[in-house]
Parts: sequence; C-alpha cells; structure tokens
Amino acid sequence: MTKQREFPNNMRRHRDRAAEEANEALARIDALYGRVRRGEFTRSGLERDLLEISRQLHLAMRHLERTGAETEPE
Repeated sequence: MTKQREFPNNMRRHRDRAAEEANEALARIDALYGRVRRGEFTRSGLERDLLEISRQLHLAMRHLERTGAETEPE
C-alpha cells in the first residue's frame, strides 16, 4: 500500500477551517447589521461582536497562511 501524501491532505484541514471561520464571521456580520438597523444593540454588545468577528477573521488568515498563502501586514 502506498503512503498517504501528507501535504495536500494536511492542508485541506486548514483550508476548510479557514472557510468555516470566514463563513461564521459573515453570518455574524449579517446578524449584527440586522440588529443595528433595528436599533437592538448596546455599545458593549457591539464591541464584543466586532471583537469576535475580528478574531474569527484572524484565525481564518492564520489557517490560510499555514497552507502557503502569502499575506502582507498592513
């Protein structure tokens, strides 16, 4: 039996996690936007939601970087 190729199989996990985190961040943004439009938010709640969205997007970027994506810090 041939040995499993490590690079593509291991990188698939990082690619999929990045997609999951980005998708969850988009869903949170949509929900947050809806609450803001209806006036159903507090400053602390808004800050907490934005920090969580930021964390999810940072995590997605780290997973993409693990697969070889080159990013430039701003």
